[in-house]
Amino acid sequence: MGGRKQRKQLRDIWRVLESGELCALQAITPGEFDWAAATAVSPVSGATPLQEVVSSVAGETDSFDGFKSVAKWLLDHGACPIQMADEDACGFDMWGHGDRRRPLISVERKTRSALSLALEIRAELHQSESTQNVDWQDEITFLSELVVIFSKVERSHGTCNRMSVSTSVVDRWGMMLQDPDQNLTIRASDGACTVHANMLRIASPVVSASLSSAMQEGSSKSIDVDGCPLAALHFFVELVYTGGSSENVTASVAIHALELAHRWQVDDVVSMVEKALIGLLEVDTFEETASTAQLLNLPKLKHACVSFARQSSVIQQQMQSKALPKSVMKLLGSLAGDEQPPKKLRRML
Repeated sequence: MGGRKQRKQLRDIWRVLESGELCALQAITPGEFDWAAATAVSPVSGATPLQEVVSSVAGETDSFDGFKSVAKWLLDHGACPIQMADEDACGFDMWGHGDRRRPLISVERKTRSALSLALEIRAELHQSESTQNVDWQDEITFLSELVVIFSKVERSHGTCNRMSVSTSVVDRWGMMLQDPDQNLTIRASDGACTVHANMLRIASPVVSASLSSAMQEGSSKSIDVDGCPLAALHFFVELVYTGGSSENVTASVAIHALELAHRWQVDDVVSMVEKALIGLLEVDTFEETASTAQLLNLPKLKHACVSFARQSSVIQQQMQSKALPKSVMKLLGSLAGDEQPPKKLRRML
């Protein structure tokens, strides 16, 4: 953004960001605004967008849920938790409950990331609890939840593996999904959809080989995906075309889409659905998600399942009673007691 008007607009965006009102932030942010840009820092404090979210820990606890939603939205739109703030970024000060005589906590924001800022403030609050007998549990929980949210973001060589794309490009490919001139039929277990054969050829080496051979798929221009529901197929196809989805999917639908993407070796869609499943982890979805993560050997999803299990008393109880499938118990490292002793080797004379 350049010019006086743009600078004023940037200040206005940051004021709304500081409020923690997601709907207002979505309304005021221009479609072309790049939250991933190195210049996307507060014109007042020099902090990164996600540092501003972390700094909200000094505010009212009633606003924490709103700021968590803002954090997730910022991450979805390119903001990076390991982006470094500028050299001239202001420090962060936090006062005790009802005491503004001097800062309880004072830490630097310059040349550091939102992730490390959250961790340091949390450590300072823990120390304050033990030395000053002050209850900071709500604030510590909020920072811990932010750390989990930040840690789920994909990283590649120290930077977030994301790119801003104009919404018009995504819309254009979304319109291609409605194009009547589609020449490949995919039959799911409860219905069928049509796509452009060349799109799937490019996306999947498995589909490309099938359509190029003398196999039935190549001659009939149709593919059967038994066991995959139509909703999962639609989700998979939409991700292939646009890299996103206009529908809220369930964990079950996402798992079927993940299995299809893995079977067809569409690696980028595997990564997308893996990330979506991490966000859908709940007690009710844990067993199926963890089993799939173990079966397909997906490191990020496995790590997320283990972290979730450690924090869930329900899953801990299921582990203790061995009520989980063996594959999940193995993932969680709880099968050691069930292993059979090794057989004795017979020495032949």
